Amino acid sequence: MSHLRLKSGLVINVEELGEGEPVVLLHGFMGSSKTWQGFDIKLSAHFRILNIDIIGHGETDKPGNVAPYFMEEFAQDLVEVLKLREISRAHWIGYSMGGRLALFMAGTHTEYVKKVAVIGASPGIENSGERESRVKHDTNLAKKIEDDGIPEFIKFWEQLPLFESQLHLPQSTQKRIRAGRLMNTEIGLANSLRGMGTGQQPYVLDQLQQANKPLLLLAGSKDQKFIEIAKSLEKSVPNAETFTIPNAGHAAHLENQKDSVTKILNFLTK
Repeated sequence: MSHLRLKSGLVINVEELGEGEPVVLLHGFMGSSKTWQGFDIKLSAHFRILNIDIIGHGETDKPGNVAPYFMEEFAQDLVEVLKLREISRAHWIGYSMGGRLALFMAGTHTEYVKKVAVIGASPGIENSGERESRVKHDTNLAKKIEDDGIPEFIKFWEQLPLFESQLHLPQSTQKRIRAGRLMNTEIGLANSLRGMGTGQQPYVLDQLQQANKPLLLLAGSKDQKFIEIAKSLEKSVPNAETFTIPNAGHAAHLENQKDSVTKILNFLTK
């Protein structure tokens, strides 16, 4: 484990393993670097992995002030992490929230990006009215976390249709996922929603078109919403390709790790 203290004083946890070209792993909301268990080991046979706890999660700091949680701010922190590890450019892999962050890096910090692979992610919301509606939704979720506490919020979260396919995972895997979620704090998750929620982040489609970075857009075969988002991005962004992971929902890297790793390795090494 490596706790890196940035110039701002923020401490970011970065788990490193393997050698070769650097690859940054960015987990989803309520996850941590441990979410990539097994996935990171397989990738580390070919690459140098930087498995990062996003602000508000894992062993990274969870400030009470919401300002450091905004995607624009944390993206600058990620650039500083690369510099501290003497890395000029990296491949970026992200799931859901982490996928949105990886796409944001590709669009706004292109000089630090080689290739990007995302699972169940979007470039943000284009329509301003829909963005405002999503901000209100995430603000209400943040308050729910603070009012109800983590265990009750997890019960609510696990019942969302988006995660229905995870009910078919082995009990041991479900328990591991739940245990990871229980490690979160109210302030970390609430501020993550307020600062890095889908409605709050800038919409970066135009920047992705201009950046022209190789993009791999993955979605589980049971995750129709993000299949459509991926296909739309593929049509709009040069150098983008989509792939549907069979027998998987939103968290395809958890539900079908084998196919997810194989596709990403093929993409990064070709």
